[in-house]
Amino acid sequence: MGGIMVSVEKISRKFIRLDEYLTVLCKISKTSVEIFVKDKILVGSAKYYLQVSLETCLDPSFSQ
Repeated sequence: MGGIMVSVEKISRKFIRLDEYLTVLCKISKTSVEIFVKDKILVGSAKYYLQVSLETCLDPSFSQ
């Protein structure tokens, strides 16, 4: 049978990485909207961590 092999180790690493990204996003979300929109570094950080979180979930090698 030619099924896809799933590496438990690889999936575990991705979940650990995703958890780290989501922890940062959670911390950023505690910032008031007024402060957040004025702080380009926070906005950039939020965009970055959201992007890498999505990339981690959508990575085609995730299930390989």
